[in-house]
Amino acid sequence: MNGLIARILIFYIGSLTMIMALIPWRRITAAQSPFVMVFAQVGLPAAAAIINVVLISAVISSCNSGLFASARILRSLAASGHAPAFISRLNRRGVPAIGISISVGALFFGVVLNYFVPGKVLDYILSASAILMMANWAGLMVSHVGFRSKLSGKTKSRYSMPFYPLANWLVLLFIAGIIVIMGAALEMYATIAFTLGFYLLLAVGYRLRVNGRRPKLAR
Repeated sequence: MNGLIARILIFYIGSLTMIMALIPWRRITAAQSPFVMVFAQVGLPAAAAIINVVLISAVISSCNSGLFASARILRSLAASGHAPAFISRLNRRGVPAIGISISVGALFFGVVLNYFVPGKVLDYILSASAILMMANWAGLMVSHVGFRSKLSGKTKSRYSMPFYPLANWLVLLFIAGIIVIMGAALEMYATIAFTLGFYLLLAVGYRLRVNGRRPKLAR
């Protein structure tokens, strides 16, 4: 936890800073990796090919870990009553095959979409993933405010957030600004509407689930 911010600054912000220092951002497109462009520009085409191999391996590894994580998250949700119970079943080898099948089906749905609207699906998926990720961070900020408000004055955390609660509201304001830019400047209205609809569907499903579990009072 203490080293997380440093790793983000080095591997994400640092790499982007190096790329932007060598290549104007208007020249960076989805047709070629910016890391490959950097190595080709400095005269190391062999290194660019190696980067391509590394990137492809990283994508395959990420897909594999995503299948692993999503299948077990689905099983955990089913075991806790937040998803259909049959998803929690394991096969003879102790593998959540149903959860994996659902995850693979979602991946295959992306392939089908790419067939009907080629060249746009990746943008839709990336922008939707970005909004979902920002929503997760927004939820963390709001939950943290509620958590800290319930702590007693004598209780201290080992991982106390600096500049609380100002930092929380700044993060929420920054996230809201990014979503406004995505809608106004990048015209991602469809993606934003789909993501909001997805959360609305989850909220309605959860509310119906909770209301269905409440015991009826005797009259």
